[in-house]
Amino acid sequence: MNHTDEQYRDIPTILGLRSPAAWMVVVFVLAGYLVLAFRHVGHLPNPWAMVIAFLGITLGGFLIIRIEEDPLPMRAALALAGISPAISLLFATQLIPGELARNSTWFISAATFLICFTAIRGRIVVAWASMLAVSLIIAGWGFLHGLSLSFGFWKMVFPVNLLILATILSVTMRPVAQKIFALQEETLHRKAQQASVLAVLEERDQQLRKLDELVKPMLERIAQDSPSRTMSGVNASCLKGSCGILCVRVRWRYL
Repeated sequence: MNHTDEQYRDIPTILGLRSPAAWMVVVFVLAGYLVLAFRHVGHLPNPWAMVIAFLGITLGGFLIIRIEEDPLPMRAALALAGISPAISLLFATQLIPGELARNSTWFISAATFLICFTAIRGRIVVAWASMLAVSLIIAGWGFLHGLSLSFGFWKMVFPVNLLILATILSVTMRPVAQKIFALQEETLHRKAQQASVLAVLEERDQQLRKLDELVKPMLERIAQDSPSRTMSGVNASCLKGSCGILCVRVRWRYL
């Protein structure tokens, strides 16, 4: 576990949004949208609209990864949620009837991408407000160009379903994330306690081995010597008893 994972214990950590791999995913996604944008730039009377839209999507993608707080700060969430309606309105002023119905819809996918991650990052209400604004823009575009209101519904039914899934994911994963990290902390604490106990036991064993090396030879020598050669029997018994008491005391000290 790296330093970031220890500092932040939330959904972005579980999803790996703070890892280098997340930056690579964002780059690949943006590269895909860039290819789509260039393929359909001929449908726009003003190509600069595509450039502005892509810059907005790029900013939103990096905000999702760069901001570490979870849930997102409200200012960042509002800025992120405002990108999708802005690019939708920008394209609505550029596209002519028939083009949106065919293939110039990559910006809707990009807007859905930003909105869903806004919900996953904990700002569900803001994400739904952004999706509602995009839906109204698309439906209004169709209505102004003589299409039925069902045009906007069918264009937005898939993005709305994705946002529903993102909402469910955000709501259900937060309690699960708390439980996961609580279990992780408990496991780490238990392992630390076990390591501490093992260290104490190892230290005790080392001290006992040192004690045996120092005292055992002396006790064996005393026990093997004849009491008549060294001292009287009474003194020898007292010495043996004293050594035994000393040995017990030292052993109790290290146990």
